Amino acid sequence: MEGVITAFPVLQLLLLGGLCISLGFLAYCLQYRQKRGVTSLVVMFTGIGLWVGSELLQIQLRTLRYAGFGMALRILSIEITVIGMFFLGLEYTGRERYIDWRLVTLLSVVPLVEIALALSPARSLLFGARVNDAVPWGYELIQTPLFLAHTVYSYVFVVMSLGLLGGMILRTNAGYRRQLGAVFVAILFPTAVNIAFHFDITQFDLTPVSFVGTAGVLMFATFQLRLLDAIPVARQTVLEEMEDMVIVLDEDNEVITTNSATRAAFGIDGSAAGKPATDLFETEQIEDIVADDQQQLELVIDGERRAINVNSSPITNYRDNLLARVLVCRDITEQREQEQQLRRREEELELLKNLQSRFLRHNLRNELNVVRANAELLADMDDTVERDRYDTIVRKTDQILEWSTKARTIEQLVETDKRVTRDLTAELDTLLAELREEYPEVTFEFTERQPRAVRAVPQIDRALRNILDNAARYNTAENPLVRVDIDPVGEQLQLHVTDNGPGIDAHEIETLRDRQETQLQHGTGLGLWLVYWVMDKSGGELSFDADDGTTVTLTFDRSVGEETTGEAALTADGGDESTRS
Repeated sequence: MEGVITAFPVLQLLLLGGLCISLGFLAYCLQYRQKRGVTSLVVMFTGIGLWVGSELLQIQLRTLRYAGFGMALRILSIEITVIGMFFLGLEYTGRERYIDWRLVTLLSVVPLVEIALALSPARSLLFGARVNDAVPWGYELIQTPLFLAHTVYSYVFVVMSLGLLGGMILRTNAGYRRQLGAVFVAILFPTAVNIAFHFDITQFDLTPVSFVGTAGVLMFATFQLRLLDAIPVARQTVLEEMEDMVIVLDEDNEVITTNSATRAAFGIDGSAAGKPATDLFETEQIEDIVADDQQQLELVIDGERRAINVNSSPITNYRDNLLARVLVCRDITEQREQEQQLRRREEELELLKNLQSRFLRHNLRNELNVVRANAELLADMDDTVERDRYDTIVRKTDQILEWSTKARTIEQLVETDKRVTRDLTAELDTLLAELREEYPEVTFEFTERQPRAVRAVPQIDRALRNILDNAARYNTAENPLVRVDIDPVGEQLQLHVTDNGPGIDAHEIETLRDRQETQLQHGTGLGLWLVYWVMDKSGGELSFDADDGTTVTLTFDRSVGEETTGEAALTADGGDESTRS
């Protein structure tokens, strides 16, 4: 009895110290709760804090009157603690995905039933209590079969946690065994103390006191071994779940470890550790891998020759001595085949473009020029044939030549991103002077005289001519009118070309808006596509209003403080096309 009385203050101090340490570490974990692995520690130390607190409360109350409440609190704290240990084992072995609301709900059922029973008059089914001055809190706990079931149930979680951690310790590399070992010891220590009490090795249940050691070990692992900064299983799990093949070789080119993708690809049963790398690669390939950090090799995998990209990364110590070499192998067979198909497709398209651009276009223009010239000669020589038939041949020939020129201009636009500075006012003055001669029956209005510099591709004048020409050519009004206005809008200039004609077909506008070039049905559509590409490559915008007549709006970026370029820029970029359209 004297021994008990003498040890009593020491026991209280140890419990109080354990409570302070547990709550302090819990507060630290809550501060870094966004890190992986902290959830289980928070649950575990919440239970430890309640467990130690319940022991201190029972010591202070020291009466059977509060035995039910004290045991309910103790059972709750025990269950929370062992569940936290179980979560710790799951998180530190890469199985944190199992920790969800369903598991938490399932694990809450038994503790809630036990607590309800402990607080009810039928608590004797779970435990009994009798006065005993030999124990610090004044009464002795009498265990029942149901309480033993509670004890076994709690040990199940502890054993599962230790099993998970122990298995990972055996599988992981030496660099992470200290972290896993610390967690293993932190759980094993209070478990061993509790087992000693249940087998009467110790007189009192010192499990709550032993949590001082648990907190100390985990604090050491946290601050010295960076327990919360790098969960040991993280790299091991990533290694196993990677789709790429990963092989680690030692300095003698023998296999240290491989991941599941490697074992599946090479048909390896079990572990490949200790085997020479030549079992996987040819000798010459190993020499290339060691000599370079990246190689593309051909390996026979599953009976097929595959193209493999190998990235080799050496691991050295502080003296730059080679410790190991990590090979990350990616199967690029399909990628290489797709690249080859793409190159063949590009070559075919280039050949087709050259055929269209250099042969067909060139010869088409030459032959059409011959047809046109002969039609004019025949018209002059033969007075018996109506002149308008030859004029039709000339007109249709000119139209085909114009389409060819527009197609060439679009081709140039697709291939270039060059932009120059142009005076929009000067460009319009030149074009309108030409169009007034070509369409004397049309009235062109343009009153802007201030220079307006814009940034655009060199083919801007061809787009402007196409818009103005369409507005005049297809204007069937009694008094055809084309009005041109320039409006500054912030850092941009808007050019409005308005006519009083029948308006552009809505189908043409929808074709441009949806980029459905396959729906083009006639030559005017090609001209609108030319305007579209000029504005697209100039970084501008093209819009239409065809409600009453047609208003075409071209929006350009303004160019301030730069000299404008003239016809020389067009000639330099326009290649062999000198015809305006």
